[in-house]
Amino acid sequence: MSFSYKCVNCGKVFNGDLIISRCLYCGGLLFVEYEVDELRVSDIQTMWRYKKILPIHENEKIISLSEGFTPLIRAENLEKIVGFSRIYLKDETRNPTGSFNDRGISLEISKIVNHGINNVVCATRGDTGVSLAAYASKAGINATIYVPRTIDTGKLYQIAMYGAKLKLVRSFNNACSLAESHKLEAHVFRPSNPLFLEGLKTVGIEIIEQLGWETPDAIIVPMGNGGLATMLFKAMNELQALGLIDEKPMIIGVQIKGQDTILSALTRGLERIETLEDFGKIIARDLLIEDLDLANNTLQMLKKGEIKGASISYKEVIQAVENLAKSEGILSEPASAVAIAAIKRIYDEGLIDKGDTIVSIVTGSGLRVPNMFHEILKKKGELREIIDLVVSGQRISRIGVTKLKILEILKNGSLYGYELKKKLEHVGIKISLATLYQHLRELEKLGLISRIEGWIGKKKRVYYVLTNKGFQILEGLSHTH
Repeated sequence: MSFSYKCVNCGKVFNGDLIISRCLYCGGLLFVEYEVDELRVSDIQTMWRYKKILPIHENEKIISLSEGFTPLIRAENLEKIVGFSRIYLKDETRNPTGSFNDRGISLEISKIVNHGINNVVCATRGDTGVSLAAYASKAGINATIYVPRTIDTGKLYQIAMYGAKLKLVRSFNNACSLAESHKLEAHVFRPSNPLFLEGLKTVGIEIIEQLGWETPDAIIVPMGNGGLATMLFKAMNELQALGLIDEKPMIIGVQIKGQDTILSALTRGLERIETLEDFGKIIARDLLIEDLDLANNTLQMLKKGEIKGASISYKEVIQAVENLAKSEGILSEPASAVAIAAIKRIYDEGLIDKGDTIVSIVTGSGLRVPNMFHEILKKKGELREIIDLVVSGQRISRIGVTKLKILEILKNGSLYGYELKKKLEHVGIKISLATLYQHLRELEKLGLISRIEGWIGKKKRVYYVLTNKGFQILEGLSHTH
């Protein structure tokens, strides 16, 4: 089988055996194209069962953690809650690191290893960094991951445990600039890299195969940059060209109001999104735009009607997380639950009917973001009992005023010692750095905070972050005072 890259802007075609991320003429996005007239599916129970339409040769080594071929589950209990006849859940939480990104990372790491590349770098807000670190570890190559200080702590710890070189920086924009600075000595991962995107399309092929090569009426998917929605559309085009399906399902990408940059641009009639935004406290960081080229391609697809879009509220997302856990036994992160939350909204807008067959993709596991569950449990009055279990019957009010203030400050993000001292002074607590570090050591021993190394330019600093237990203790204190 032969394959090549084609630029979506100028149409230039490049040899598919090259490792390139952008068009060498105009800098445009590249997508993989094939010369194939049939799909031969192997009996491998991973995404690599579709190797015949993936850009890798028979003799090339595959770096795999058994990603893909995740279950397609009939959501009978959820159907009753939302009032629809046939809802299927594509459960991508079953992937090795708990995210659909494992598919794309497996393919990209496989290709660069076969080209003798031993260093990979990326900027990430979470999921892709976790996956990249895991697959780099499996491949035995070096990974350097730049992350903003607002990263979810669960994902931060995962990256560290996989052995990647972790660089904590002030903002995602800063992380992107620093990652790009390595392009001469390492492979720089971006969410728009054509190899990564090709891996994602296997989600769509699996859905169709698992439905007996029948197409659903709609596939609903979370949308950040729009990469997954884009590749679902590409997968359906390829399956139709191969004669495996007659009609394509509607692809609907969903964003959350307040961070729905692509859909907002569409509504306002903008031709392009010009800047990456760094938001403060939000519910789903992995649905923020990380790649402008990919986001703008998604915007054009929406304008052409190739895919559809919908936005939902924060409240609807939280309710969907709870519904999914309590009705179907799937613990999803907020970014994943948006596809569930949007079903009623999409129906109200007339895009689907209650008798349609709907597939909703659950893209990532909630185990990565345990702090989110505070929102749900607190409203249900269940958090106090959990806190009592966490502290094993000890009186949590014995933590002390200064330590409590430290925890409250760190709840808003990681800080290094001097920054934390200044924050304490703003709330009327004046202590020396030596005393502050004593408090920090004691909080570390209690397992309420953790330290990580970060970089400001070339200067190394130690930052302090609240652990999951720290969040739980802080919530418990708010209920006892």
